[in-house]
Formats: sequence, structure tokens, C-alpha cells
Amino acid sequence: MDRQPAHYHIHWSGKAGLDWECFDTSVDAEASASKLIRPDETYTIEEYGPDCTRCTGVLKAKSAHGPFFSL
Repeated sequence: MDRQPAHYHIHWSGKAGLDWECFDTSVDAEASASKLIRPDETYTIEEYGPDCTRCTGVLKAKSAHGPFFSL
């Protein structure tokens, strides 16, 4: 996964560890969140740039697990 100039994450209320997947557009993130939301859950769609710490952490985990680990 290349880090993009701008991309989007779903930030779930009370679940900081579950917003690792990135989306190219806010529309894509919103569509995914609307399929995954559970009763009494809320979320926001947040924009990030190339210095995104969420993606950096995923890239480190991916490289640590070798080519068979996929996102």
C-alpha cells in the first residue's frame, strides 16, 4: 500500500483500534461504514495525509509478517 497525499479512515466511537483500513475517498469510507455500523455505534470519517500514523503502523506490521500477510 503506497501512502497517498489524502485518504480517509473511519473512526468508530470508543474503538480506536478498529480504524486501520484506508479509503481513497470519503464516499468510499462512508459506504463501508454504513454497512458495518451496529446499533448505538457512531463514527466519523477523517481525512489523513502521507504522514498518517495509522497507515505507517499497518505497513510496519505487513513488512514484519512477509508477503503472505495482506490487508
